[in-house]
Order: sequence, then C-alpha cells, then structure tokens
Amino acid sequence: PQANGTASLAGNRLTITAKGLKPNAVYTVWLVNMQPTMTKAGAGAPPYDFRTDAQGNAKYTADLSEPPVGKWQAIFIVRHPSGDPKTMDKMEDALMGKLM
Repeated sequence: PQANGTASLAGNRLTITAKGLKPNAVYTVWLVNMQPTMTKAGAGAPPYDFRTDAQGNAKYTADLSEPPVGKWQAIFIVRHPSGDPKTMDKMEDALMGKLM
C-alpha cells in the first residue's frame, strides 16, 4: 500500500523507479490495454524483470522497440511470489500508471 514510483520516457528508453515494494522480491513490467480487450506485452527484453533491494526500492531501464504512448494505455508492475519472472501464475499487481 505504501509503494509508489515514477516512469519516464526518453525517446524509446523507459526508466522506472519504485519505492515501498516488497524487499528482495522479483517484479516484471508490462504494457497493457484494458479496452476494448485486455492485451499486454512485456516492456523491454524478456523476461522484463527486476529485483528490489532490502528496502523495497528498484530501478528498471529498458529500450522499447517503439514508443508506447498512443499504442498502450498503462504500465503495470507485477510481483512474482515464486521469485521466477517466467512463472505467470499467482502474479500480484503492485503498481499501475496510465500512459498519457
């Protein structure tokens, strides 16, 4: 509940900084559309992951193949309780931001 973060774009480079996430945990970053149907794509190169430090802080940087604004509606950060970013079951939403 205390997690927050910022996402910025410089050309096609996405940089996300986050605080207050679960310490020493594995997260992945997704570009998502909610309407008209739910679609998603990983942001950057597979497996689109980062690990938080002992305080729950992290920085993720990825080069995107194209600018996400206008194509995607939101960025989602999800936690992988198993610690494996390739395990897609039991993922937990952690942060979400709308792309404008």
